[in-house]
Amino acid sequence: MIILNVISINAESHKVVLTVRGDVSPEDWASFESGGRMLVDSDDMAFVYLMETSDHYHHVRINEDSWPALKQHILEGASVELQLEDDSEQRAIELTHFWEELSLLLENIQGNHNYGTVFVQRVEEIFSKT
Repeated sequence: MIILNVISINAESHKVVLTVRGDVSPEDWASFESGGRMLVDSDDMAFVYLMETSDHYHHVRINEDSWPALKQHILEGASVELQLEDDSEQRAIELTHFWEELSLLLENIQGNHNYGTVFVQRVEEIFSKT
């Protein structure tokens, strides 16, 4: 399993770009496909978008320090792309169902302490509608 960590979130030309850092070869990057699903890692305070290859799942981790930037773009509904840090020659990968998956998780997390009290509190603080 390859783990990619989001290091920045930016809006560019009607899309949201998640720039990631991780130990991934050009061959592995070329084989990545959007998994269309998102999970949480409540112990390490992260949303985890799943990427797929023919025989494995890989993680795109959106850690707590990136949540405020993520919140800025929720209502836009723009497509979301994944881009590898410092490698503009590699293809960007569209993350299908990103906003739908995130919205479902946020709805489920609100007040649900099965995710852990600290995780729920941080999600509610950052993503609550004010």
